Amino acid sequence: MKILKLLVFIILFQILFLSSSFAKTIDYIVAIVDKEVITASELREKLEVLARHYIKIYNTDKLEELLKQARENILKETIEEKILLINADKANIEVTDGELEKSMEEFKKGFYSEEEFLTQLKAEGLTLADFKDKTKTRIKISKFIRLNIIKDVKITEEEIESFYEENRTSFLAPAQIKISQILIKNTGNSDAEARIGEIFQKLKAGEDFSLLAKTYSEGPNAVNGGDLGFVYPEQLQPQIKETVSKLNAGEFTNPLLSSLGYNIIKLEAKKMPQYAPLSEVSELIKRRIYDIKVEKVYEDWMNNARKDIDIVLIEK
Repeated sequence: MKILKLLVFIILFQILFLSSSFAKTIDYIVAIVDKEVITASELREKLEVLARHYIKIYNTDKLEELLKQARENILKETIEEKILLINADKANIEVTDGELEKSMEEFKKGFYSEEEFLTQLKAEGLTLADFKDKTKTRIKISKFIRLNIIKDVKITEEEIESFYEENRTSFLAPAQIKISQILIKNTGNSDAEARIGEIFQKLKAGEDFSLLAKTYSEGPNAVNGGDLGFVYPEQLQPQIKETVSKLNAGEFTNPLLSSLGYNIIKLEAKKMPQYAPLSEVSELIKRRIYDIKVEKVYEDWMNNARKDIDIVLIEK
């Protein structure tokens, strides 16, 4: 165990402090975006939180590979962040005190108390001032993207209808069955088997399933005549699923022993696979198309913005 911890420490040291000259220099420049610099410490700060998470769930071999990839992704994201901030400044994007306060309050709702919130900041190596600065930067970037990059993204009814037709199979709801049950719980040396047998004979004699369920069933839906509503066959225990699949609507099974006890299942109705109508999924489709368009517009904008800004990678 000590050797494993040592190996993990070495890997983290190599990833987080990836520079042979680190011992000689406290920090160094990784990249320059226009006149804005990106330092190794800036990347380490973002990577350390991820590293603490990864170390809990991945072995040492995979950990090194994941952290290297994560560092590359963080560098790319940080470069894009600098480009966005440069352009936000050119566009005179400002963040008001009200916007900052509202965003911070929304974030704090994820914690039980102010103390828990501050404890989490401390665990991530942040002060309250650090958090405010990061929140302000995030709001500024978000406002710039919304007001200058994706403001003209629109979705038409024709696009929604076209997406629905082209992806129709995605909106196919699987088959369902409506069932009722009579359940007699098996408590070891009880007379459950004999009791379910008597009920089964009453059913065969033509007595009403719903009335017998209300009278004898020990299931949670007994008061409703054993009605379990529509379910997906995959939700049923294998033995019950197989037996019910052979029934026609209105028929019931022989007594079946399950993990709950002895069951008699009645098939009330079948609902065949059917496509969700466009009216039910139009908002879902609209959001999906919007996300696709926003991603494309953002990528195009970023590719063009990169051409207009000097980016120097000093260390990858």
